[in-house]
Amino acid sequence: MHTRKSRETLTAEKFNEFIQDLEKLRMVACAHHCCDQNGRFLYWSTCSYPIEYTVSKEQKYEAAKLYTEQRAAFKEANKNKLVITMMGHPGEEYGDLKSPRIRTYFKDKNGDRSLVELGFLYNKQSCAYMVTHSDNIELEKSPAYKNGEYRNHGLKENDKYFDLTQAKLLKLINKTFGCTFKEIVFDQHFGLCDELYCVSPSKK
Repeated sequence: MHTRKSRETLTAEKFNEFIQDLEKLRMVACAHHCCDQNGRFLYWSTCSYPIEYTVSKEQKYEAAKLYTEQRAAFKEANKNKLVITMMGHPGEEYGDLKSPRIRTYFKDKNGDRSLVELGFLYNKQSCAYMVTHSDNIELEKSPAYKNGEYRNHGLKENDKYFDLTQAKLLKLINKTFGCTFKEIVFDQHFGLCDELYCVSPSKK
């Protein structure tokens, strides 16, 4: 049985607490406007459960400024790492990939772009991935490439389904797309899955 939502005004004290937590900071920064039945603006509200907070315009704008600054710092710090955005609900059963559905958008060392999605199937030992966009024309020669998508259902290792780990994912991306990524970083707060900025460093 679900608990009914309640509403509180975000006090200055609570606001100062929230901006120290990235998830809560994002919640305030993304507050939406609420209107009456005639479309007249009433207040800014967080989208949260079980408590929705009414926030002031000043709180929303300050939170948005802080969030934008932290987002820019995250992008700069990880521009040469393989950034993975979590698209599903986190869970321990998905191992060190942390989520049943993940996505990454990157450039290889030649500047070709690829958007790759991966998702676990019916059990945690089975996985599928697809490329929804790639500048790499070699992928188009593959029998698995159809209608702009490259699909490989059931990633295999020695003809057996395997648990996809961070290490195996890094190896798969580097081998398939000619990249040289050394590290995976998870994005849980910034929603960068459709923004291209992680670039495979050139080989030295």
